[in-house]
Formats: sequence, C-alpha cells, structure tokens
Amino acid sequence: MRPDWRARLVAALARPPEPICSAPRGLRTDEPAGRLVAALARFPEDPTFLPEGDVAPGVPRSAIHPYAQLTHADLTRADLSGADLSGADLTRASLTRADLSGADLSGANVTRADLSGADLTRTNLSGALLSGANLDGADLSGTHLGGATLIDAHLSGAYLSGANLGRANLEAAHMDVAILPGANLDGANLSGVDLTLAHLPGADLTLANLEDAILTRADLSGANLTGANLTRTNLVGVRWTVPDTRWPAGLADTMRAQSREIEPGVWEVVGADGPDRALAPAG
Repeated sequence: MRPDWRARLVAALARPPEPICSAPRGLRTDEPAGRLVAALARFPEDPTFLPEGDVAPGVPRSAIHPYAQLTHADLTRADLSGADLSGADLTRASLTRADLSGADLSGANVTRADLSGADLTRTNLSGALLSGANLDGADLSGTHLGGATLIDAHLSGAYLSGANLGRANLEAAHMDVAILPGANLDGANLSGVDLTLAHLPGADLTLANLEDAILTRADLSGANLTGANLTRTNLVGVRWTVPDTRWPAGLADTMRAQSREIEPGVWEVVGADGPDRALAPAG
C-alpha cells in the first residue's frame, strides 16, 4: 500500500543532508529546520511521492473502474487492492509487485501483462484472459481463476494455495516449482504444461487434461486424479501417497508397479521413461 504524505515526509527527513536545496534565511540543510525545508522541496521531485489520488505515476485513481482501458499502463507497485477492474483491458500492462488483493478482474483482458511478484490473494480472475502473462512468483492464494485462459502463461514459483482453477485453460503454461496445495484444477486443461517440481498435495485434478504434461519430481501426495487424462504424461520422480492419492480408474496397480516406496506410505515413480507412455487406459 502506498504510504500517505506523513510517511513520505518522514522518509524524506530520514535521508542524509544534501546540498540540493538552499534553505532560506541562512538555514543549513544539516540542521533540523533546514532539513525540513529540503525535504519539503524534494516532494515534487521524488517519483515515489505520488500526487494525492494517483495509483501510479500518471495514472489517477479515477482511471480505475470496470472496463477501463489500461493497455501498456505502468502500474508497477500500484495499490489496487479491492479495485473493480472487471472487463478492463490491461493488455501488456506492467503490474510488477502490484497489490491486487481482493480486486475484481473478472472477464478482464490481461494478455501478456507483467504480474510478476504481484499480490493477487483472493482476487477474482474468473473468465479473465491471461495468455502469455508473466505471473512468476506471484501470490495467488485463494484466487478465483475458474474458466480463465492462461495459455503459455508463466507461473514459475507462483503460490496458488487453495486457488480455484476449475475449467481453466493452462495449455503449455510454465508452472515449474509452483505451490498448489489444495488447489482446485477440476476439469482444467493442463496439456503440455510444465509442472516440474510443483507442489500439489491435496490438489483436485479430477477430469483434468494432463496430456503431454511434465510432472517430473512433482508432489502429488493426496491429490485426486480421478478421470484425469494422463496420456504421455511425464511422471518420472513423482511422489504420491497410499491410500490418499487417487489415480484414474485402472491405473492404481500400474502406478504401484512402476514406483518404489521411499518411506512408509510414500511412493516415487521410477524408470527411465516412467509409465508416462502407457498410462491412459484404452478407449
């Protein structure tokens, strides 16, 4: 959240004296009164000191509303928590480390926008277009992404605990090292997605399409894959648990046969190619 004028003044006063501002009536900038004058003079020059009402340099809060046109907008570190941007066009906008917690971006166009490191906790992105967007390292815990389009989106290291991605299209998305405990991926399209080293304990992957997906060394402890499509899925090194992990019908015995128990109740898929080439039952 952007600090108010009081916090900004304190920050300015805390800076070392600089001979950039001549103090009137003989005041010196290395003395309290002179430092105050120097700090006040610095206010309009410092890019971190935004005019009251602006959410980012050159972007007034009045520009933040449903169906807003914000293509290519620079909203880096902007405080947009709780904002209503439903249906907005944020194509290629810069939202690096922005605070969008609790915001409504349902149906918004966020194609190829940069949201790396952004706070998207409990944000509504249902039906949003996020193809090619950069969400690396973003916090999407509790975020609603149901029906969203994230084709070729970047979510490496993103935190999606409890996120709802039901029926989302994540084809060819980059989700290596993503954290998804308890995430809902029911019916999601994960074909060709990279989930290397992803953390998915307790995730719901019911009816998910994981054809050609890479789950090398991912954690599927307690995950539900009932009805999932695992055609040509790379599961080498995947960790899963008995009896908590639920495999598609007819695959439980195959998975156990091609895995080794590394500790009580915890199994790991082994083999040069793993079972990924012969997992999906015929028909």
